[in-house]
Amino acid sequence: MIGRKLHQRDPEVISTRILETLVSYLGHSSENEVYGNRRIFCEYAGVDSRSLVFGRIQHGWIHMNNQRTLIKNDLVDTYLWSNNSRQFCINRGLSRIHSIGSPWLYLLEISKRLGWGINLNNDSERNLDELWIYGAHSTITPTDNLDVQLQDFLEAANKSQAKSKSVLLYYVDYFHLNHDAKSKYPNLQILTALGGRLHSSTADAHLYILYWLLNNCKTVVFDVPTSALLYAVTMDCKISWHKNSNHKAILSDSIMRNDDFLTALMSFEGAPSQMIKVGVGAELGFESLKTPEEIRQLFNWNRSKNSKFRGLYKSFYYLCTLPFKLGTLRAKA
Repeated sequence: MIGRKLHQRDPEVISTRILETLVSYLGHSSENEVYGNRRIFCEYAGVDSRSLVFGRIQHGWIHMNNQRTLIKNDLVDTYLWSNNSRQFCINRGLSRIHSIGSPWLYLLEISKRLGWGINLNNDSERNLDELWIYGAHSTITPTDNLDVQLQDFLEAANKSQAKSKSVLLYYVDYFHLNHDAKSKYPNLQILTALGGRLHSSTADAHLYILYWLLNNCKTVVFDVPTSALLYAVTMDCKISWHKNSNHKAILSDSIMRNDDFLTALMSFEGAPSQMIKVGVGAELGFESLKTPEEIRQLFNWNRSKNSKFRGLYKSFYYLCTLPFKLGTLRAKA
């Protein structure tokens, strides 16, 4: 929901924004739940997994502009990944902006704490040759025909000469494939991480599933740049591209915008260079990583008896000031 422009002539956008803002005030922003991000912060900080965040956490990587953010309002506290995105928002007059690093980095910290190893530079420990990730999520419905780009992607993966391969789809695409459609691709194991299903164990497990898959595959094939691309680089996977029309359009746009990092990211194949790794670390917000205590303070998870009451007070204050904030936004529109 971040980034949709409020406009008086678009009541659907306004009502949706107001609803999302209200639930954000109450600690239930969908952006915090969609990939289990809030739960990872809870585990990292050592607090109850039901602890709420009164604000919105950037739920994924944004490649569409050089600032990597679509934030356009200051209605609630917003927790972004990188300092670059935060500084851009501050320069635009927004104040309730924090850079804290991506949930993926906190999952990596949790993995170190638990003693999980990452198979860096060790293909012999990885048992999947290729993982194909279809990043261009479809907007299909059960009555639509299968997306043409998705069909092309599945056919290319099916024809790959890799000995072992899997395809990872967005849950909408996955459930759109019936038995007959899947039977056309006998050489593929088709999976979904189910990240988009809110308030479910599958959403909470999304990043953990990605961690396991990436730690066990040698090469990841993408059609477009996604958050999983950054994650794959941190896991030292080799990268390959399925250069369909979506890939070509995004690459062309990044060149036009002089987005040097995205252009380099979409142009290399094979093992990531040190330059790519450094750039990915910046995109994920490595420099903004917080300690468990800093996260507890930032989200008001201090375990005191009064923390819940402070959260309720904060929600009440936000709700009381919402009409004024909306009026200010409309005046600027």
